[in-house]
Amino acid sequence: MSFYPGSRRGFIRTTAITFFTTHAFSLAAQDVTSKDEERALDAVRRLRLGRNLSALAFQAASRTQTYAIAVAELGETRARALLVQYIQQVAPRYQDRWDLNLARSHLERLTAAELASIAEQGPNSPSAPKLQAEQNAIGTAMQARSSRLLTEMVVDILSELFQDLPKR
Repeated sequence: MSFYPGSRRGFIRTTAITFFTTHAFSLAAQDVTSKDEERALDAVRRLRLGRNLSALAFQAASRTQTYAIAVAELGETRARALLVQYIQQVAPRYQDRWDLNLARSHLERLTAAELASIAEQGPNSPSAPKLQAEQNAIGTAMQARSSRLLTEMVVDILSELFQDLPKR
C-alpha cells in the first residue's frame, strides 16, 4: 500500500481512538484512602489481575488499519513478530498505571480488606462470592477508566511498528 498520511502519529492516534471510542459510565466510588489504594494495588499485583494487558494491546492493535497496512507491506509473519516485539517493549511503561486502574475499579465494588482477603485466601476467601457477583460492574468500571490508557499504549506500539514500514 502506498497511502501514508502526512502525520503518521496523527493517523495512528485517530485510528486507535476510533477503535476505542465507547460510551463510558462513571460509577460512584466509596471513600477510599491512599492506604486502601496501596492495599488494593498490592492485592491486584499478587493476584496478577493485570497480566492480560499485553494480550489486550495485541488484540486491539491487530484490529487497526495501521496493522493492516503493516501486514500488506511486511507480510503477516513479520508484522506479527514486530507487533509482539513492540508490545513487549512498551507494556512495562503502562503496567503500573494499568494495575492502579484495576485496583481503583475493584475498590468501587469491594473494600481493600475484601480484596486483600481474596489475594491471601483465593477462592476460600469469604469475599470471593462478592467478587464473582461484582465482576461485570468491575469490568465496566475498568473499561471506562482504562480505555484511554490502552489507546495511548496502542498508539505507542503502532508508532514503533510504523517506523519499520518501507518509506515511499
